[in-house]
Amino acid sequence: MSHPMLLVTDLDGTLVRERDVDPRDARALLRWQEAGNLLAVATGRSVTLARLAVADASAAAEVALRPDFVICASGTTLLDADGQVLRSQTIPPREVTRAVEYLSTRQDCAVVVTTLEGDYLLHNPFAGREDSFNRFAASFYTTIPAQDAAGLAVTSMPVRVPDDALADALAAELERRSGGAISVPRSIQYLDLVPAGQDKGAAVRHLRQVLAERGVTLSRTVAVGDSWNDIPMFAVADHAYAMADGAADARRAALEGGGSLTQGLADVVDCEL
Repeated sequence: MSHPMLLVTDLDGTLVRERDVDPRDARALLRWQEAGNLLAVATGRSVTLARLAVADASAAAEVALRPDFVICASGTTLLDADGQVLRSQTIPPREVTRAVEYLSTRQDCAVVVTTLEGDYLLHNPFAGREDSFNRFAASFYTTIPAQDAAGLAVTSMPVRVPDDALADALAAELERRSGGAISVPRSIQYLDLVPAGQDKGAAVRHLRQVLAERGVTLSRTVAVGDSWNDIPMFAVADHAYAMADGAADARRAALEGGGSLTQGLADVVDCEL
């Protein structure tokens, strides 16, 4: 009986860096899978945008990447290699309404909701600026009235927060207003509102349960990331690697848990194989 290893890698800032992918990293992930191991991508992106990012990464590196599993929307949704949904958690509609009503009064953040089917822009006080968010929003988000969000099956609510100094306080306020019904993991210039208890670590635990039910016994779980929302998956991995240029809190969490810093995924694969 085989006992594969599982490598779980963050997407933006880890595999995809400055909208590009190091071909060496992409080839290393293929080598990982060819050795009989499993690959999962874990991202704050929605299902739609995660699929797009994997396709873009493959094109950029000229290597056909096909993860065995994709964890989307900061841990709320798990897909298999064929894109089938294995698990999806949604935010209670009343909490969607509560958060949207509060955030839509603010001029320091933009609000998006994601579902299994798409991504919807509700509030954007930054409209008209020539920046990456507005270019991305114009290409990939459907604008809808904020009050329509409660009628959607919302897996996550990405909140664009350009001011890093604001992020932690805003996350705490949103959790307080929900009475603990939501969690608010943080990534680079974003907060992701998700159902309470959902994060990348919870998704990795669920993935291991899925594998166990299929008779797959993992010998080791390796996690790689660069941001705050990667810290929960560091905590459940046998070995965590934080990107050397990632967020200080992520680097600290990896090292305090007995993990390492890395320059890239190719180096991780070299160390683990």
